[in-house]
Parts: sequence; C-alpha cells; structure tokens
Amino acid sequence: MAEADYEEIRQNAEKSAKTPVYIALFGQPGAGKSSLINAITGKPDLVKVGVGNDETFEREDHEWNGLFLSDLPGYGTARFPADKYREKFKIDQFDIFLCVTSGKLKEDDILFFRQLRQDGKHCIFVRNKIDAEYQPGQTDADLRARIKENLAQQIGESVEVVFTSCRTGEGLDELQNAIEGSLVGVKRDRFNRSAAAYSKEFLEKKKKACREYALYAAGVSAAANMVPVPGLGIAVDVGAILGAMGLIRNDFNLTEARLDKFAHIAPNFAPIANQIISFATKEGVLQLLKRFAAGQVVAEVSKFFPGIGSLVAGAVSFGVNILILNFYIDDCYEIASEMLAKHFRD
Repeated sequence: MAEADYEEIRQNAEKSAKTPVYIALFGQPGAGKSSLINAITGKPDLVKVGVGNDETFEREDHEWNGLFLSDLPGYGTARFPADKYREKFKIDQFDIFLCVTSGKLKEDDILFFRQLRQDGKHCIFVRNKIDAEYQPGQTDADLRARIKENLAQQIGESVEVVFTSCRTGEGLDELQNAIEGSLVGVKRDRFNRSAAAYSKEFLEKKKKACREYALYAAGVSAAANMVPVPGLGIAVDVGAILGAMGLIRNDFNLTEARLDKFAHIAPNFAPIANQIISFATKEGVLQLLKRFAAGQVVAEVSKFFPGIGSLVAGAVSFGVNILILNFYIDDCYEIASEMLAKHFRD
C-alpha cells in the first residue's frame, strides 16, 4: 500500500466520521414507520410506538449515531400541496426514501413516488407487518408475488419491495442490505457503522467500517495534546482514545446495560463484556498501552494493515493507538456476533 493510498483511506475515514446519512420514510398511517426507525437504528425506544393510526402532520426527525431518519407527512394534501412540499421538507437533503405500507397504497404516496422517480431519487417499498399476512391455501412465496403484482398495478411499474416484520425481525437484514446497497462511499460507511446488524455479513461490514474509522481516530489521538506515558517512551492522548472507544461501542450498540444483561444470559461471555467496559477507562487504556510495547508496534500494525509498516515506523504513538482501537473493535465484534447468533434483542 503506497503512502497516497493510506492518505486516501485516512481522509475517507475522517469523512465517514463526520458525514451523516438522511433517510426519509413515508406511507399510510399505522404501517409501522416508527417501529422501522427503531429497528434500523437498533434503539427500541428511539421513537415512541403508539397503538393508534394518527396521521403525521409535520416532519418528525430522529437521530442516532449519524443516522437521521424522518417520518414525512402526506404529499399533495390541502395542508401540504405538492408544489411547496419539496422545499418545505427539504426533500433534496435525503439520501434514500422508504415507502412503508401494510396494505393498499394511498394516492398521495403514489404521486410522491413518481415525483421522486422523476427527480432521480432512490425509493424502496417496504411491506411491513408481513407476519400478519395470511391467505388460506397460499404459500408465502405466492403471497409475496401477489403483493408485488398489486403494487406494480397501483404504481404502473415494477418496483423494489422488501418484506419486513419488526415484531419477528423477518426481513430486517434484507432491508439493511437494500439501504446499504443504495449508498456509496462515506455514506455507506456511515450507515454500516451506525445501523443495527441483523446478519453476520452486515456485522462484518460494520467491523471493516470501524477499522477504517480507527485510522482517523488514531491519527487525531497521536497528533493532539500528546502526553508521555512513563516507562513506555511514547505519547498518547488518552481522552481521544476513550472518545473513539465510546463511538465504537455505539456503532456495535453495546451499552453497559445491554452488556450486563447479555452477560447474565450468556455467562461464558461475561469476561469479554466486562473487558469492553473496563478497557474504556483511563486505567484500562493505560493497561492496553503496557500490553502493546513500543517495540512490537510496527509488526503488529502490519497484521491489521499490510504494507503500511514503514509508514508508522516513525510514529509509534499512532501505531499504538491503532493497536488499541482494533483490539477494542475485535472485542466488540466478538460479543456482537454472539448476541446475533443467540438472537439477543432488548
């Protein structure tokens, strides 16, 4: 890997750390948009989920870890006419649109989709609450084919449809893959880091995106407010490392409450859960610094990023930071993988 390649990775990681992703949801009342926002972020209490079918009368924005998800009100209504809708709700701001339905589409949803198509915007249709669908003598495949056919008839063309259930978790992995596949560059990295993982494949993407972020975080830590660590001959910004660890934990959705709960369910993983918490302290970082002695830095960093060993040879603190953060990412990934395998949900 050439120095120019490394610099490109570092710059992309910096952009990823600061670049948000904007997702808009629209569709009929009661289709489960709030539940989908909670599912996409992995935060079950981010949006209050009601039992009624109240209309959305304003743009409702919700943010989690760089993801901005907005529930849009009806398009082309007396309250929000079509000619003013785009400017009022900043439609050009959004990276992707989800049309959420649990039944027949409303005419305003069809009109809005056509406007989005005309503007070159990407829209995914989400047939939510699919677990409640049942037709005697009809297989799931037949049911879904019929739903797709009905949607195509209503809209006038075949469209991308993802079938989901926030209650059972069905189709959430397909939805995250569909969203991720519609994004590019740092937007995709941001989504991979922040969205909840419902498949091992997506969790691998999350780990990769976190490793690229670690390049940026390690550089910041090495360059700012460096403090010599007695006995090690290196200097680090412990506060910057702790801040990066907090963001990485957020990316894997490993709150202390979730880790504690999972440790009781899967006691074999309690040591790793406790380690994730204990290392994210000043004492924990100093302990990791002692573990990764300066003389081993270049060789160890090369295991994570082959070819850049010579670049970090003169920047020991940067190398140490990379080791610490990737060690922490590995711990987070291991326990997140086990949570996924055991279908652990809040």
